[in-house]
Amino acid sequence: MTSVADISQYLDKLAPEALAEPWDNVGLQVGLEGLEVERLLVCLDVTDAVLKEAISKNCQLIVAHHPLFFREVTGVTGATSTGRLAMLAIENGLAVYVAHTNLDKAAGGISDSLASSLGLVDVKVLSSQDHLLKLVVFVPQDVLERVKKALGNAGAGTIGLYSHCSFGVAGNGSFRPLAGAHPSLGNVGRDNQVDEVRLEVEVRKTDLRKVSEAMIAAHPYEEVAYDIYELKNSDWSTGLGRIGNLKKEIGFDDFVKTCKNQISGRIRVSGFVERVKRVAVCGGSGSSLINVAAGAGADVMVTGDIKYHDALSARDLGLALVDGGHDATEFAGILSLSERLSGEFDVDVVAPRLNSSIWQEVE
Repeated sequence: MTSVADISQYLDKLAPEALAEPWDNVGLQVGLEGLEVERLLVCLDVTDAVLKEAISKNCQLIVAHHPLFFREVTGVTGATSTGRLAMLAIENGLAVYVAHTNLDKAAGGISDSLASSLGLVDVKVLSSQDHLLKLVVFVPQDVLERVKKALGNAGAGTIGLYSHCSFGVAGNGSFRPLAGAHPSLGNVGRDNQVDEVRLEVEVRKTDLRKVSEAMIAAHPYEEVAYDIYELKNSDWSTGLGRIGNLKKEIGFDDFVKTCKNQISGRIRVSGFVERVKRVAVCGGSGSSLINVAAGAGADVMVTGDIKYHDALSARDLGLALVDGGHDATEFAGILSLSERLSGEFDVDVVAPRLNSSIWQEVE
């Protein structure tokens, strides 16, 4: 049996909720974790049409990219569209899980999928706003290797192509166990001193919980003394947007044709370059990354929701733009997510469909 909790846990590993922007609202938004799932539907937005399709196809779970609830929920009533949708989901035994900016940032997520669809190679994160953490723990000498191994196995101390990286310096720890304590070393009510090592490792924010749990499980102390610091170092394993290269330099018009073939939406362009080799992408809305893309040497940036003044800025920077629309530039990532869920679980997955644009052109 596959439950909502099973799928939620898998999605949290794929696109950790801790990666989401502070303003974002991700994770399980509607439904019960224990609900059994035989069929699920993947979509960009939880709309009335999507809900009706999920109900008609006897789905138990909807996995959406855009949140049903973007902001703090103060009530669920029929007075709002989101309230009506949530009530309809609940009435029909449907759960709703959301992976939004965490999926935008995650490896293999929205922008990676867009980059892949355009044939980019040597792809790297365009912008990382997430900082690494430093975990410092004080460990008795005789169990040092055990704790180091536990930290490394949980993902701490990974720097580039090196794992289990740490630094330690010997020192002297002192403590006085109070009444009711059960110290593994020393005596209750007395000052005790122990030869310890100050052990330091880098940790990604997304790994902090499992690393901390592994550390505490391996440490002999009843109360483990440890500190967590935020570093200035950015975590370049995840982030917004991607930048990469075409296998072969091509003309701008040919690159636009590639975009038309791969992005199922209305294409707009701004600016012009003779040849295209280096390309930045950001599925959804990536105007805030225009300066970063230009600074990284991109010839063209592919994204959606480009505003007039952003296009002017890009032109001044010598960066051509291809606007494929918010939803269409995210669709490759949603389709990839659907395929991964289908491969991971023995459940029926209703593949996502790109709805017609909410905008209609008037002749």
